[in-house]
Amino acid sequence: GNYIGLIIEERLAVGIVRLQIITRTNADILVAKLRETGYGITYHEASGSEGKVAVIYSIIKRSNINSVIKLIGQYNPQAFYSVADVRFVSKDVYSPSLPISTLRRWRKGK
Repeated sequence: GNYIGLIIEERLAVGIVRLQIITRTNADILVAKLRETGYGITYHEASGSEGKVAVIYSIIKRSNINSVIKLIGQYNPQAFYSVADVRFVSKDVYSPSLPISTLRRWRKGK
């Protein structure tokens, strides 16, 4: 039952996920393109096992994973990324497919 439920949930692409991108190359263009497309991005530089890296985080709708992966492939194809399920967020999830006015109504319960 659990296995079937996981498959159905993955196919329906409901929910939200945390995206983490780590890259050894300059991430400015990728960050700009993600923000330009409408994703909320948190970005910082860090030290990795092989030197300086950029770490990018975002909370996105599961249904947007493929479009974000395409952007990563286009603007920083050597980047490492991971996707993890999120059970709860304390703020709205901004998405290119959902206008800000809709989010405001949703948050207020209208």
